[in-house]
Amino acid sequence: MEWYPQLSLAQQEDGARQELIDISASYVAARARSLALNRLPESGKSIKRHEEGLQLLRKTLGRAYPWFLGHTLMRRRLERQLSRQRSPLPTLIDGKMGRAEWIMGPHGPLKTDYEHHGMGKSELNTTDPAYDLAETILTLALSPEEEHRLIRRYVEMTGDDELEQRLFINKLLAGLWTMSSAQEHLFCKSQPADRQQQLHQQFLSAWNFLTEQTALFCGALCRSSPDVQWRSPLVSLDIDGVLDHRRFGFPSTTADGIEAVSLLGAHGFCVALNTARSVAEVKAYCQAYGFAGGVAEYGSYLWDAVAQRGQVLIGEEARRQLAELRARLRTIPGVFLDDRHQYSIRAFTYQAMPRAMLSVLVNALRGFGIGPGPPTPLPPLAIDHLMTELGLDQLSVHKTMNDTTIVAKETDKGVGLTALRDWVLSPDAETIAIGDSEADLPMFRVADRCFAPAQIDCALQARLLGCQIAPHSDQRGLLDIARLLAHPDGSRCSHCSNLREPWPRDDLFLETLKAADRPPWATLMRALW
Repeated sequence: MEWYPQLSLAQQEDGARQELIDISASYVAARARSLALNRLPESGKSIKRHEEGLQLLRKTLGRAYPWFLGHTLMRRRLERQLSRQRSPLPTLIDGKMGRAEWIMGPHGPLKTDYEHHGMGKSELNTTDPAYDLAETILTLALSPEEEHRLIRRYVEMTGDDELEQRLFINKLLAGLWTMSSAQEHLFCKSQPADRQQQLHQQFLSAWNFLTEQTALFCGALCRSSPDVQWRSPLVSLDIDGVLDHRRFGFPSTTADGIEAVSLLGAHGFCVALNTARSVAEVKAYCQAYGFAGGVAEYGSYLWDAVAQRGQVLIGEEARRQLAELRARLRTIPGVFLDDRHQYSIRAFTYQAMPRAMLSVLVNALRGFGIGPGPPTPLPPLAIDHLMTELGLDQLSVHKTMNDTTIVAKETDKGVGLTALRDWVLSPDAETIAIGDSEADLPMFRVADRCFAPAQIDCALQARLLGCQIAPHSDQRGLLDIARLLAHPDGSRCSHCSNLREPWPRDDLFLETLKAADRPPWATLMRALW
């Protein structure tokens, strides 16, 4: 036995990383050739009970429908659609393509364990090599260019020309399976603190992967200008509850959201985000949807995607207090942080989901989590006590249904919008704000016009600020607002028509995005006829 000292992935030279990508593609291709299954699974049939991966996809995509429809009338239809996604090259897949499965030998990367982990009791039991490729993209955090390199090499070695059509659904499966598995291990038995943090990082990496891959999928369907520039009027757009909804257990827009973004772009509106999300997420969404930039972390940071530059809005003392609180939170068992947030703190814990029928129904309707323990905010009294004990007088707390965010008092979404407007345009540029919560009221105050979808949780205060509330909720409400901005008189023009015309037909995920926008009665009619 010989010992090969190892470097972390971050420490390896770019050449070694590229070699690992190439070897990964060759390894998956070799399995497809050498471990192919003789019998091709029947396409279009129901999913078998042991096909855990497809069952997970069916349950997740079923959240696009009202609870009783997703679990009854639409179940068979979803199973048939998923069954058609099966690979023409069924293979005994590896099912464990993480970085920990590889070592660097004297002549290149070596796979340390090459059994078929994807098969067996309580395993994926999927036979598509696209899953191994999707998991490689997830675990190695491949860039779009690196992903293209991986896929191109695999297709060259196998001739699997249909891979691109199956890759996205397998990306969904890889992310969902990783999230669910991380939570299963977190709650199955007592774990030491460092192991809990490892499982948390796996969960969060998969969450981020699903969010960004879905944004790329939806952004590719938007009709946006190839020449993105700052101009007036500037639309300041919230993400959660407006552009995105956590219907699938992770953030995603819907078909109406895609159409709304396309409509704003087609009528010359410049869109910038204004969100609690991290700087990294704002940058990813700008790249995916073609947005000009945005305000991240409750007004803490400005991003100019046009000029590829950023600006921090919080002072040194607030940053020092955030660092102090962040360090203290890391010492508390059961508290987990999202390290993408650099200028604020996003903290939460995991709470095991009750097994009672009513609780299961409520969680299914809310649709917030994947796995047995969705993220939940920290106890308010505990975080208030900690901040008082440390004397953190420059910070304030925002609590949502699934996390606790601590930000600098000196800034908010209104401060961020004003600073962004003055930075990229001028103080007299017209601004339009679209949000759905109390945290959006500050940007309503400073905007020339403001709008909200029907589910806004502070409608009275918003109306007092001149906010127009759409007749519909969520992404249908965003589409109402986009139409009103484009044509206040309710008319339509050539730019409004055929926005959905280029969309692919019979795409499973796109069909669920359309279903998510339909009222229950419309879905019921489609299910019956």
